[in-house]
Amino acid sequence: MPEQPRHIRLGMVGGGQGAFIGAVHRIAARLDDRYDLVAGALSSDPVRAHASAAELHIAPDRSYASFDAMAIKAITKVAKTDKEGNLYVGRKALRDAVFAEKFDGLSGPIACDAYGQCAKFKPAVYEFVSDDPKTFSMGKNPKKVWP
Repeated sequence: MPEQPRHIRLGMVGGGQGAFIGAVHRIAARLDDRYDLVAGALSSDPVRAHASAAELHIAPDRSYASFDAMAIKAITKVAKTDKEGNLYVGRKALRDAVFAEKFDGLSGPIACDAYGQCAKFKPAVYEFVSDDPKTFSMGKNPKKVWP
């Protein structure tokens, strides 16, 4: 029997309590059964961000109050300490480290360009033909109506 591929560990920015589109993305990730939501900065309000993470069974140490906190990985790659113990983070080095990070998004790989744009904007309009969650099926419910 072939070995099952490992699930992609997903971190979400935004989409916490009261955010409709976050729930849609999480439903799509569950339907695909290739993603595990393991981290998130789910709201600009730290209390709501952590409460949302708890509701979604995200470990407290993987719940962040902001995207900046999630970006600490890039900061630790480039931070330098001088002889006196002062910490320096070069602006260009940090920018380059952030842009070098690659993320697997629900719609494919996400990477940032030289201007900080991390996704291509592709507007679309979807129509929910039923509000019953059991009928959710991408392409059918919701149905893409434009373009």
